[in-house]
Amino acid sequence: MEALVPRGRAPSGATRVGTIQRMVPVLREMRLDPSETLAEVGLCSESFDDPDHAIADEKLGRLLRRASEKSGCSDLGLRLGRGVGLRSLGLVGELAARAPDAGTALAEIGRHFGLHDGAGIFALSLCGPHASVTYALHEPCLEASEQRLQHATLVACNALRELCGPAWAPVEVWLPFRRSAAP
Repeated sequence: MEALVPRGRAPSGATRVGTIQRMVPVLREMRLDPSETLAEVGLCSESFDDPDHAIADEKLGRLLRRASEKSGCSDLGLRLGRGVGLRSLGLVGELAARAPDAGTALAEIGRHFGLHDGAGIFALSLCGPHASVTYALHEPCLEASEQRLQHATLVACNALRELCGPAWAPVEVWLPFRRSAAP
């Protein structure tokens, strides 16, 4: 089994567990045996107990791909992101939550995003009252990149709703892959 990475900055090639901490219950929702599915990629359910630990991106990608294949669910990333927002980002989310406004909060997330995610890049562009938030993977060839991008997009939308209020909704969302044939 994988040794967990100690608290602190997510090392390059690893992601904090915070936003994916719901992995075990989501696997059960998808009618998969979490112990079996996690063991297939060298993980165990305890890997998701502490939100401040990190999992190697290679193993996370294999897990997302394997779980999607076994369950036939192409929306695993969205299932993982349900209800996940600022708090899941650890120190980065705490900084954002204490910011005086949404623009400052987003700038704080961008400035400190590496503390949470070693595989992704977060970028913010402001133009008048509009903001564009971008999340991209350092290595687009990581397994299950579609699942990771779905997940990151939903977490970002949830965080923005926390910052801007319940009436906030994105004007548009762009994902770099074809729409699933699933309903």
